[in-house]
Amino acid sequence: MNVRTFTQSTRIDISINEIDVPTWLFQMTDADYAEASIAHRALGTWERGDTRGMINVESIGGHLFVQHYIEKSATPSKVVMVSPASTMYMLHGPPVHVGITWEMWVVPAGTDAVEFHCSVQTSMPPPLAAVGSMIGTFRAVQKHVDEECIGYARNLELYARGSKASI
Repeated sequence: MNVRTFTQSTRIDISINEIDVPTWLFQMTDADYAEASIAHRALGTWERGDTRGMINVESIGGHLFVQHYIEKSATPSKVVMVSPASTMYMLHGPPVHVGITWEMWVVPAGTDAVEFHCSVQTSMPPPLAAVGSMIGTFRAVQKHVDEECIGYARNLELYARGSKASI
């Protein structure tokens, strides 16, 4: 498998004690998700017993992604979501399956600020990765992570400050 990681970070001017990343994420609405990136198409969350999950639909660089995430781990400062067999319609063609791990976390950056991190790791067969490299898929994914990191950080800050009654 070809594994690639795409990351970005940005500063949020709020104390780490006021942030709960997984609670924010699972209260996010479809509209809030769409505001975080032009590529975001739809979001849905679910909970069964002790298991939580999320379905995301995105159009990145001409490719439609449908991810079925399961929460792998969560603390107030970090959430890890795994979609072992996301469906990717490369150039909106026939479906192929890729693994995706999505992590978001905060670390203190002084007394009243945090550094918010967003990381997406993809895992795909080498022939698919070779095609993706040739047609710019990985550049598009990094550009998307750069954009959504800023959008998520803005939304998380509003949520933590109580500016959004229910995200």
